[in-house]
Amino acid sequence: MSIRAFRNVLRLYRPQLRLVPKSRLGRYGLAVAAASAAGMWLMYQQLEGHIWSDEWKPDPPMPPQYERRYRFGAFLNSLGGIEAWDELRDLWRMAAADNADPAILVAIAAEMVRADADAPLGEEHDMVAETLRRLLRDNWDSVNPRERERAISLAHACGLREDDEMSVSIPFLQWAWAQAWHLAVEGTLKSIEPAATTLDLTSQDGVKAVPIALVIAEFFEQRRKQHGLEPMQQCNLAKLYTSLAFLFMSHNQQLDIAHKYHRRALAVLEPATDPEGTAWGHYLMAISRVFFHIGLHYELIGHLDEALNMYLRAQQGMPDDAMKQLVHTSILRIAVRKRQILESEDKR
Repeated sequence: MSIRAFRNVLRLYRPQLRLVPKSRLGRYGLAVAAASAAGMWLMYQQLEGHIWSDEWKPDPPMPPQYERRYRFGAFLNSLGGIEAWDELRDLWRMAAADNADPAILVAIAAEMVRADADAPLGEEHDMVAETLRRLLRDNWDSVNPRERERAISLAHACGLREDDEMSVSIPFLQWAWAQAWHLAVEGTLKSIEPAATTLDLTSQDGVKAVPIALVIAEFFEQRRKQHGLEPMQQCNLAKLYTSLAFLFMSHNQQLDIAHKYHRRALAVLEPATDPEGTAWGHYLMAISRVFFHIGLHYELIGHLDEALNMYLRAQQGMPDDAMKQLVHTSILRIAVRKRQILESEDKR
């Protein structure tokens, strides 16, 4: 730049230059303020870069007026804190007031439920219930499988939130379980994980799921009697009965009820219905894991004995190496446990 051009620039910006403090301290202060503004601008650009990354991309796609706020709420959710819940709640209210697509409301509500455990649950339940009502307003059968699964996951997550009144959350769990089993029976839902995780056999929370499990077991039994079930569906029902049995045994020692549900599990797994033994393999895997976590109980050893004998009869031949190893391990575990019980009784 020539000297003449530099003088022209100074002449052009002379009014602004008069605002620069003449004292050294004032100029230092102005420099600090300018540096702070530049730093804030850089942080804002970095934040925008994080928000607009693919990690926070909404599914389904949202209009621009929703997308930026959804991305910001999801980003805050990754950092933790109630601020994410507040941001997503306000976004949900705006979308609901605009009569947005119910699928968008489901996506916002799902992120909101994941946002903060200390959020006001009453308000959250109301918003989730309204979201599900809007999604199901026309016809549940007309909703595509993807949105069905999202709705089930939303209801399940909302139902598991801790509160003082479990009766407030139970309906969400009941609905999620029922719809998940319906879709599993229809063959449109590949996984029943949204419902299966409710029964936690290693914690006291599993007791809360007993009323729901009973409702679903009754529904599944009706389907079994009316239309019949596939081998894997029989396996799921048997595992549900097994879970109920161990819940009653481990939490309040109601052995008579535990016996009843074990007998139901074995009745479901009739040898003639599963000639290949596929469902039996999964059932034995599940029951072995349960025994590993809770431990064998003398009163229930007979049920596993009977299950193993029924499985071997159903095979009508030698099972494959992996299943053979499983059966032998289970039988060995029973034998060891029986010997421990007998030795403890002899010492008495």
